[in-house]
Amino acid sequence: MDLSTHDASVNSGVSRGLKWLKAASGSNDHSVTVKKICRARLSFMQSLKIWKTFGKGWGRRVADIEVRGVAMALAAMGATPGRIQADARSEAAAAKTAAGSADRAAKTTATGAAGSAGAPVIDPSAVDASALWVLGGLAVVLAIAAVLLVIRQRAATARAEAYAGVAA
Repeated sequence: MDLSTHDASVNSGVSRGLKWLKAASGSNDHSVTVKKICRARLSFMQSLKIWKTFGKGWGRRVADIEVRGVAMALAAMGATPGRIQADARSEAAAAKTAAGSADRAAKTTATGAAGSAGAPVIDPSAVDASALWVLGGLAVVLAIAAVLLVIRQRAATARAEAYAGVAA
């Protein structure tokens, strides 16, 4: 918990790090608390406008801090190195599964957005302006959903890589 709170405080400010710690507390399993802190931190970072510029590096950093923090928390609770590696392997597998499902969902959503934007040609005299607005809005919503799913997939991939490093 110390590492995840410290890194969040250095990167985002002491008050925000403390706020995330207080929001994540409540479990006797400190590894759960570390994961909650890192999830809240990643969610905050993804909401920033500059996420598209620095997001890839920030995502890897948060995933690395999560992995190290979970390993430290498990060790502090008396877990053996073998158990820590086994937990890391299971978390890596879960993160890979999440990355795969997010990737499939993003591709499906992007296909839907492209399909709604490329609607069949209709006689211009039969087109209703409100129908065009609805179709355009649907295409925009699907495109935004695809972007969000790609962001989720990248975060899950970074977690999987970080946990795989500890499991090795």
